[in-house]
Amino acid sequence: MKHQKVSAIRDEAIRLHQNGKIQEAKCLYEKLLNLDDKNAEAIHYLGLIEYQNKNYETAIQWILKAIIIKPDWAEAYSHIALSYKELSRYEEAIDALNIAIKIDPSYSAAHYNLGNIFLKLELIDKAITHYNKAITLNDKYTDAFFQRGIANEALSKYEFAIRDYLKTQELDRKYVKSYIKLAMLNKRNQNIKAAIEYCYKAIELEPRNDDIYKSLADILAENKLLEDAIIFYRKALEINPNSIYVKGLIIHHSMHCCNWDNLSEAISKLNESIDKNSDDFGAFGVLSLIDEPEIHQKIALQFSKKFNGERSACNQPSTKLAKSKIRLGYFSADFNDHAVSRLIAEVFELHNRELFEIYAFSFGPKVADQMTIRLKNTFDYFFEVENSSSTKIAELSRENSIDIAIDLSGYTKGNRTRVFAYGAAPIQVNYLGYPGTMGNENIDYIIADKMIIPDESACFYDEKIAYLPDSYQPNDRKKEISKHIFTREELKLPELGVVFCCFNNSFKITPVIFEAWMDILKNVANSVLWLLEDNKIATLNLHKEAIKCGVDPHRIVFAERTSSSLHLARHNCADIFLDTWPYNAHTTASDALWMGLPIITYRGKSFASRVASSLLHSVGLDELITDSIEEYKKLAIRLGNNPEEIQKLKKLLFHEKETKPLFNTERYTRNLESAFFRMHEIYNAGLPATSFSVNN
Repeated sequence: MKHQKVSAIRDEAIRLHQNGKIQEAKCLYEKLLNLDDKNAEAIHYLGLIEYQNKNYETAIQWILKAIIIKPDWAEAYSHIALSYKELSRYEEAIDALNIAIKIDPSYSAAHYNLGNIFLKLELIDKAITHYNKAITLNDKYTDAFFQRGIANEALSKYEFAIRDYLKTQELDRKYVKSYIKLAMLNKRNQNIKAAIEYCYKAIELEPRNDDIYKSLADILAENKLLEDAIIFYRKALEINPNSIYVKGLIIHHSMHCCNWDNLSEAISKLNESIDKNSDDFGAFGVLSLIDEPEIHQKIALQFSKKFNGERSACNQPSTKLAKSKIRLGYFSADFNDHAVSRLIAEVFELHNRELFEIYAFSFGPKVADQMTIRLKNTFDYFFEVENSSSTKIAELSRENSIDIAIDLSGYTKGNRTRVFAYGAAPIQVNYLGYPGTMGNENIDYIIADKMIIPDESACFYDEKIAYLPDSYQPNDRKKEISKHIFTREELKLPELGVVFCCFNNSFKITPVIFEAWMDILKNVANSVLWLLEDNKIATLNLHKEAIKCGVDPHRIVFAERTSSSLHLARHNCADIFLDTWPYNAHTTASDALWMGLPIITYRGKSFASRVASSLLHSVGLDELITDSIEEYKKLAIRLGNNPEEIQKLKKLLFHEKETKPLFNTERYTRNLESAFFRMHEIYNAGLPATSFSVNN
C-alpha cells in the first residue's frame, strides 16, 4: 500500500514538474522524502529544481546525495554537469558527463551536453563530434541539430550550418531560434529579402520574442534602412526593457541618422544605466556620446566582463622569449581597403626584418582588393583564419611562438577579442583600431602618446601605457591619390567663398558641434559646409537642423562616397577641415593633413576626442587646437574671414609635413619597435607589465 502511495506521489510530482509547476512539484518531492529519506529520485529532482532556480551550488549538493544512493544513474551525472557548467567548473562537468556515458553509452543527452560545454570553451571540433554522436543515437534530436548548426557557423561552415537549421525546422516547425539563425546567415550572404522573411515567420510564431525584433533591426541597420531598424529596436525594448544593448543601438543608429530628438534625455539615462552596471550600451557607441574617460572605462569593463572572460593561465608561456628575432603578431578583421590598413600599411613594410618577424592573423572576410594584395606581400606570414575559432587562432599564434600579439580591432566591427583570453602571446597589446581602454585584463599594453593620454587620465586605462614620443597614429605615405584635378563646380561647391569641410561618419556629428558649425557659417559670408553623405536620412535631418539654426540648407553640400584615391584628390577644393567632438577625425584627419588641409579641433578629455590634437601637435600646428567650443568657433570664424591666413597655414602645413614627425614613417616605425623591445625586456626580466615612454 505504501509503495502504491509513493508511486502515485512520484508520478504526480514528475507530471507537475514537466508542466512547469515547479513549486507544486517541489512540495510533492519533499513529501516523498518524508515517506522515504533514501528516495534517490526525489533527492535528484529537488536538485534539478534548484538548478532551474539558478541555485547551482545547492543543486550540486542535492544531486551528489542522489548519486551516493544510486551511483549508476547516468541522468543524475548529466544533470549535475549542468550546474558545474553554470559555475564554470568545466573539468568537473566533463568528468561527470563522461561517467554518464560510461554508465549508459546510448545516452544521447550526455553527448549533447558535452557538445555544449566544448562549444562554450570554443573547442568546436570536439563539440561537433559529440553533437554527431547525439544525433546518431537520436536522429530526431532537434536541439542537437540546432547546436551543431551554431558550431558549424563558428567554423564559418555556413552551408553545413544552414542544413542543420533547416533540419531543425523540419523536425519542429515552431523552433523559432532556427528562423533567427537562418535570417542572420541570409543577411551575411546578402540575401536580405530572405533574411527579412525568416524574421517575419519567427514573429508569427513568437510575437513577444524581443530577440527576433533585435535580429530584424540588425539586418535593416546593416543595409542602411536605419529608420525601420530603429522601429524594431524600439519594439524589442517595449517587449523587454532590459533587452541587451538595445537602448544603445537606438541612440547609435539615431546618431547615424543625425536624429537628435531626446538625445540629452537618452544620455542622462545612459549615465544612470552605467551606475547600475546594466547592459544597455556597448563600449564603442559611447565614444561618440560622452567625453569622459572614466565612463568609457566603466562601460569597457562591463562589456569585457561579459564577452571576454579571464585570461587562461594554462595557455601562457612560462619561458623567457629568447629567439633571435621578436615575433610580432598583428590581429585584425581589416587587412583590406579599410581605414586602419590605410594608416599602418607602410609600417608593416618598414619593420626591421633583422630584428622582427611579422605575422598577420586575418579574421575578416577574404577580399582581393589592392590593399589586401599589398599586405599579403608585406608580411612574413599571412594566416587567413576567418574559419577558425578563437581558441584555434590563439593556438596557431602560440604554435608560431608569437612574442607580442597586437590587436588592431578592439571593439570595432568583426573583432575577435576572445582570442586574447586564450593567450595568443605572453604580451598582448591594444593598438590603433580602438580609441580607448578595452577594460580587458587580457590586454597588457595600449599604444598612445602624451597628448592622447595625459598623466591625469592614465588611471582610466586598464592597460599599461606605452607612450610614443610623437603621435601614436602611423601614416602611409604611399597612399594612392588620383591624378584627376577636381573643380569646385564639378563637386557642386561655390566657385568663391570659404569651403569648410568634415568627412567624418555622420554618427560623429553631435548637436553641440553642428550648432557651432552653423554659427561659423552665419559669421563667414558666402561660406559653405561640405560633408560626406552617409545616408539620405542624415542628409534630410541635417538640412532641417540647419533651418532651425537659421541657415540656408543649401549652404550644406554633400559629397558622395567614392574611392579613397578620388576622395583624397578632392580635398584640394576645401579650405579648412572642421573636426567633430567628442569623437574626432582619425584616419580622415591624417588624410586631410596629408593633402595640405588645415584642421581645427576641439581637444576633449578622452582618447577619441584628442586624436586630431595629437596629429596637429605632431605636425607643428598646435595653434589649431582649441579647448572649448567657443574657442573652436572663434578660430574658425577668424580664419574664415581671413583667406590669406588660410593660405599661410596651407603653405606652412606643406612645409611642416615634410619636416615634422607626423609623416616620418621611418621614424615612427623605429619608435614603435622601441616600444615593442621595451615590452619584451620587461617580460624577460620577469616583471609585470608597466607603463613607460619611448624617447627619440
